[in-house]
Amino acid sequence: MFKTSIIILTHNKLEYTKQCIESIRRYSDEGTYQIIIVDNASTDGTVSWLKKQSDLTTIFNDKNLGFPTGCNQGIKVASGDDILLLNNDVVVTENWLKNLKSCLYSSDSIGAVGPVTNSAAYYTMVPVEYSSMEEMHQFAKGFNQLDAEKWEQRLKLIGFCMLIKKSVIEEVGLLDEIFSPGNFEDDDYSFRIQKAGYKLILCKDTFIHHYGGTSFKEDIEKYHQVLKMNEDKFETKWGFNSTYSTYIRNEIVELIDSSKDAAINVLEIGCACGGTLLKIKNSYKNANLYGIEFNENASAIANQFANVKAQDAEREMDYPKGFFDYIILADVLEHLYDPWAVMKNIRKYLKEDGKVLISIPNVMHFSLLQKVIKGNWTYTDAGLLDKTHIRFFTLNEIKKMLLDANYSGIEFGASTVGKTTDDEAFIQLLTKISDSSLEGQYNAYQYIVKAVKSDKKTKLINILNTLETNLIHHLDEDLELNLNELEGFSTEEVITGVCLHVEDKIGVLNYLAIRNYGKASIDEVIPYLQRALELRPDDSDTIYNLIFVLKSIGEFELAKQYFDSVQEKDPEFISLYKELLELDTKNKVEFLNNNMENCDSYLLDQATEIKNAKELPYYKAGRKNFVTLFPETENVHLTKDVGMIGYTLYKKHDFNSTIACYENGDYPYLEKEVRGLNIDFISKTGNTLEDGKLYLLNNALNIDILHLFHLETRSLVWIQTYKAINPVGKVYLKLDADSRFMNSMINEEVINILGLCDVISVETKGMYKYLNEVWPLRHYGLNKEWPLRIEYIPNGFFEDFDSLAHEEPLKIQYEEKENFICTVGRIGLVQKANEILLEAFRIASPKMPNWKLKVVGQVEEQFISYLQRFFILNPELQEKIIITGNIVEKDLLEEEYRKAKVFVLTSRFESFGLVLAEAAKNGCYIISSDIFPAWDITNNKKYGDIFEIDNIEQLARMLIENCNDIILKEKCIGIQDYAYSHFSWPGICQELLQLLDEI
Repeated sequence: MFKTSIIILTHNKLEYTKQCIESIRRYSDEGTYQIIIVDNASTDGTVSWLKKQSDLTTIFNDKNLGFPTGCNQGIKVASGDDILLLNNDVVVTENWLKNLKSCLYSSDSIGAVGPVTNSAAYYTMVPVEYSSMEEMHQFAKGFNQLDAEKWEQRLKLIGFCMLIKKSVIEEVGLLDEIFSPGNFEDDDYSFRIQKAGYKLILCKDTFIHHYGGTSFKEDIEKYHQVLKMNEDKFETKWGFNSTYSTYIRNEIVELIDSSKDAAINVLEIGCACGGTLLKIKNSYKNANLYGIEFNENASAIANQFANVKAQDAEREMDYPKGFFDYIILADVLEHLYDPWAVMKNIRKYLKEDGKVLISIPNVMHFSLLQKVIKGNWTYTDAGLLDKTHIRFFTLNEIKKMLLDANYSGIEFGASTVGKTTDDEAFIQLLTKISDSSLEGQYNAYQYIVKAVKSDKKTKLINILNTLETNLIHHLDEDLELNLNELEGFSTEEVITGVCLHVEDKIGVLNYLAIRNYGKASIDEVIPYLQRALELRPDDSDTIYNLIFVLKSIGEFELAKQYFDSVQEKDPEFISLYKELLELDTKNKVEFLNNNMENCDSYLLDQATEIKNAKELPYYKAGRKNFVTLFPETENVHLTKDVGMIGYTLYKKHDFNSTIACYENGDYPYLEKEVRGLNIDFISKTGNTLEDGKLYLLNNALNIDILHLFHLETRSLVWIQTYKAINPVGKVYLKLDADSRFMNSMINEEVINILGLCDVISVETKGMYKYLNEVWPLRHYGLNKEWPLRIEYIPNGFFEDFDSLAHEEPLKIQYEEKENFICTVGRIGLVQKANEILLEAFRIASPKMPNWKLKVVGQVEEQFISYLQRFFILNPELQEKIIITGNIVEKDLLEEEYRKAKVFVLTSRFESFGLVLAEAAKNGCYIISSDIFPAWDITNNKKYGDIFEIDNIEQLARMLIENCNDIILKEKCIGIQDYAYSHFSWPGICQELLQLLDEI
């Protein structure tokens, strides 16, 4: 076994260093490694602690020499066969080093390898959901399974963890110290290794935890200055920008639809260093890669794995005709003098069914039009009006260009950017003076396009014309042949072809719908009828066919609406309508009664067996049984309402509390956070409704209180089943409803089932008012008594009852806090609208010079490009906005809440934002979008402020107005008292028990 010299640089941050070294000792085989610590003048006790460690090789510098120099010091004294550069804010995991070494030594051509993590640059992050180190190690244990199929060649590795063969270092040399104190030395070293002929591999079968950026957080301004300085140094040395020349266009790669083992030929025009081509090679092992790139320095990198030439795409190219399966033009066409000619010319290099994959800016984007109507067309260094752009396109012009060049099967996607309320108003104004159907085009920042070379257009016209002729002459056998020939075309292509090239459009569209019914999915049938109805809204044949299809899929209400639209109803229509009504009634009766009958039958046959033998696995005599039936329960749910209600009843009221669910992974919280809460695993057949019903049939007699979630069919069936077997048992239905709550299920039968519940609750006062006032009027009117009562029972913040040292919680004093605005969650989800906060902070920041914003949480992959654009456009904010990544340790996350003076939530919808409760109990002033829970958490704005959803300007004003010590200090203790009195689980569960006891 080769020995590894692990080189770690330290500069203060002792706690991170301890975690790092302890994890190496625990998860690396003894005798296989050497730990070398190079300390850069730490002053926090790090030096003293290191000197006490007998298994370390140490170097102590009198001043901070930076990362590259320190690493070189360590390399010079290393005795191992390979060198591992490791940040001190890393926690390594089971099998980490074995896996990395297995990859490194699997081939002489591999020079260096690295793992994936939770927080790092250049596409090395993987999504994680753990919230503690214990959970992290459980996650990594399952993740770190050696699998060569998950090794991926990369252009560069990130220096937080890079394992390099010692022989490669001897050949390539030490790290370049011009990049001191740090940043871009790993980019530089990656390209030097490749230049020497070796590959870099990202091991996607190996995960370690990375806190990320701890060395630079104390001086953000200096960090960004160094970052920019070293970026310029890199470009001077190598002749290309490392960031822009190594982009991986994942959205382009996703357009490739060949089988993974296909030997495809791919050409990328403007391939830079080949990041996208390399990604294709990793996904399509047999792909043959070709590129065109004028920057000789960048093309030299790409040439190591692709055949790259410096050719002019606007002239004849040196490739065989009919050679390529795909030609990629990512942000290329706008730079060409004659892109129309290029699209025609490159067509001949494609195979018969070859495709072009294109990305191109949209000149119709609202942000550009806003400037144009003010008389501005100002070129910039990047963006829609990049100085290097020569041609400009709208969606229609792209379509024209591709159609004129004889491409077909054109598919469009689009990327978007954040908008303010003024932007939205501007877009709506544009749609009023143009066409409402253009709204999507005003929003599209860039189009992502796929088109096919194959000349399907003429073929489709011929098929449709022949079909129309055969239809007129009733040539059924020939018609069947025509239908078979259409299978190579999409529904949209056929409909467009009918509308453009067929005389009897209505007849052919109806025929195609009827003949496809039963063969294809309904989604492929209805569009024919909808298009026919658009062409002739009063056509009775079309309406009849549409009603027939809707009836068959259970869309009875919509079918009735179409029936009502027919002025003169012939006997066929009347007969169809009767069938519709009968089937509608039958389905409702079956839904409400069938399950009840099953329960009754079961009881008749097996009542004695159930009473005598069936018990919950955790049943204890003398204690009431509280069971939460929620099959989807994962570990993360145990510290939320799914687990905390039962856990609190167990801890405070001596209940025997159990969650009934599928086995959805590991449940480490059961050992500490919710110790004493039980899980009863349900057998999984694939039908959740039936699985839950069977569980109740076997266990209902031993359940005193059944806890269910959501108003949905399965909950209604489970309520019936439970009450049929155990009529004296109690049901608590937690609706978990937000402002999008749908009530299409509400009818007399459903209301009767809900009447079997003993308590039905919602989490917010807004939904409580809606369901007790609006619902009754909507479904019963003024003259009938509403039989249901919906209770208000909020959610709470997590409490570890075993670790509470005081009966009264210790309050956080305002003086402990810093000038931070904080938000916490899954960053980048559409629901969370995090871009609204960033844009608002951008506007407010000049008037808040001493304030910073912390964005805490896992950053979604699709949001990273937005952040990159945001900081390119707003470089002055790089020192004021801190993206922490995911913080898994609850104590560290709690510390972020404790430090923040203001907490902001920009969600577009939430049933109950748990982060709001966490922030409130830590004394944060709350600023939230106008969602129901915000009014409750802020006590109707007593402890915070509320802005319109997506209103960037209003949020910016609130930040400026509220971020001052006079307001915030006054509210700090008050909101903590309010949180503990209203959103603490013991109080919430006490109220729930009182409601259940009243029944």
